Amino acid sequence: MFTIQNYPKSYGNIKPGFYRLRGFQKPNVDIEKIESKFWEFISAMAFSKQPRKIFKSYQFMDAGWEWSVFRKDSQTVIKIPAGIFDEVNEKQYLTNTKLAYQKILDYFPAKFVAETTFERSNGLNMMEQVLVEGKDNGRIGYNTKNLELLKNTKIFLKSALEMLDDYQWLPDFDIRRSSKGFRLRNVIIKSNLPKIIDFTAYYDVYRLYSQRTRQEVKDKRKRIVDFLSWISKKKKS
Repeated sequence: MFTIQNYPKSYGNIKPGFYRLRGFQKPNVDIEKIESKFWEFISAMAFSKQPRKIFKSYQFMDAGWEWSVFRKDSQTVIKIPAGIFDEVNEKQYLTNTKLAYQKILDYFPAKFVAETTFERSNGLNMMEQVLVEGKDNGRIGYNTKNLELLKNTKIFLKSALEMLDDYQWLPDFDIRRSSKGFRLRNVIIKSNLPKIIDFTAYYDVYRLYSQRTRQEVKDKRKRIVDFLSWISKKKKS
């Protein structure tokens, strides 16, 4: 069904009403089955390639499906397309990533978002970002007594809830509750501040098709409310 020549590309588009699989949203079409096939194709394509690990003389740090990350200096990283999906290096992808960054700042106080600049030079998309060191899988344990962290996380979650309700979308992070506490995937906790470091997701679950958007918003909203409720009770105890 999907090939290199015909698979639908997203270009980092987060605008409401855009759906990557919009061409398949037709009566009597099992869109969930289509998406399952699409995910198989995308994930197989991603795992068949190695991300770019060399850029000038910079130290390679990490890579995802969109970007490879290099340390520019002690305070800055450079992100360039990982080379897994060609469209990540299209001018439109950088434009949309910048728009996502700006939209996130409409809802989240700047202290929660890694400061980033965007540039296209010699046909290459680049982001320069303040280095936020730490694990991109921040955890807040049930036994924490860090009131500053709880206060900041509450503001962070309320910002996320407002954006989710208004825009039917969130940047690439997830919330999971476990036996030990709450985990913020793809969010780095530094100096008691949750920090968003990624602004788009190559496989953006909010912008695949309308039914998936509604389900994702419902699921994410439930997790955020659960986390907020726990923080409120924790601060009173």
